[in-house]
Amino acid sequence: MELKKLEERLEQISTGCEKCKAKMCNICPNGRLKASIKDKIKKLNPNSEVSISPLAKILKKFGL
Repeated sequence: MELKKLEERLEQISTGCEKCKAKMCNICPNGRLKASIKDKIKKLNPNSEVSISPLAKILKKFGL
């Protein structure tokens, strides 16, 4: 259950990051938060792929 919440939170942050024009993720709190959430997801499920980019979503939907 916690894994699902982390994935949803990561997706919410990623949609905000897609709109960002600064692209200074090392300074941005969301960039650091995304990195920590990805680490937590890896610890909970080491076999999962943590990639929430739009291209990855499309490829996953088509099974590629």
